[in-house]
Amino acid sequence: MIVKVVNINRHNEHPLLALCKPINEYSIFVQTVRKWKAIDPEHGFQKAVEECIAHNILREYLERKTKEVINMLLAEYNYEEDIAVQRAEEREIAFAEGIEQGIEQGFHKKAVESARILKQLHCDTAMIIQVTGLSKEEIEAIG
Repeated sequence: MIVKVVNINRHNEHPLLALCKPINEYSIFVQTVRKWKAIDPEHGFQKAVEECIAHNILREYLERKTKEVINMLLAEYNYEEDIAVQRAEEREIAFAEGIEQGIEQGFHKKAVESARILKQLHCDTAMIIQVTGLSKEEIEAIG
């Protein structure tokens, strides 16, 4: 599959900008965001949205979705941060799986110890299976 990538930055003057009003307006919006972010790093996104609305650039969309657009701009994709978040999530999953495995091993160890005591008390194997949840083979293997 071949995908054609088009640079819609205004300075490239791609013919698509003249043919498609929403893409042209989006290109203007991006240019406006860059301008305002350089002028006012703290409030640039909000000012860019306000300017575009005032100049009828993506007006209807920006009026309906201002908060979403600003939140998206504030949460710009950062590859390194994304990788760090993924690694942290993987560590949390591994830790949780380790805890779960440890708990299961602890329950099994306790069941084996209970079965050992019940065997020493000469309890019936069927009862030991019912009490501990161990298999007949596991109980018979207990010395």
